[in-house]
Amino acid sequence: LFVADSITDRRKGLALILAAVQRLRSVAGLAVVALGRGRIPVPDGIPIRQIGPWEDSANLSLAYSAADVFAIPSQQDNLPNTVLEAMACGTPVVGFSIGGIAEAVVDGRTGLLVPPGDVAALAEGLRQVLEDAAWQRSLAAESRARAEREYSSRLQALRYAALYDELVGAAADRKGRGVSSNR
Repeated sequence: LFVADSITDRRKGLALILAAVQRLRSVAGLAVVALGRGRIPVPDGIPIRQIGPWEDSANLSLAYSAADVFAIPSQQDNLPNTVLEAMACGTPVVGFSIGGIAEAVVDGRTGLLVPPGDVAALAEGLRQVLEDAAWQRSLAAESRARAEREYSSRLQALRYAALYDELVGAAADRKGRGVSSNR
């Protein structure tokens, strides 16, 4: 599965996933599903199904859950929701070790991180996950557990509240010491 708001956005790396899939032709039953806005010409022989954007979270959850692996070949990204969504659905992630992707994915435990831009490594990572069903199940279980443990809505709300309290306390301390808070 490949998901991006705009699948034609170069930064999201669709060209790289297409190049990686070229190397995976020997994987039995391989099919790539791309969700997002935009249509791209797909070279002959690449088993890819382009589906428009799915705004409905229930259907999006079904797509993530049905996938064996989520590929994120982004060239640059912060902490992409797509990675967290895949993990929350128990779908292992294979992507480039950049930005927030490298922070969310625990290499070898919730998916695989490969060197940025390395199409051969991306293809090999996808092959490893797709061809080892037992390991794929292990990655899936740990992905779901990590999403629940680290990225639940309740935990995020508590973290924001703690940060807010910290910032308000720091501002009050500065004000009490006669330090201007307008910097």
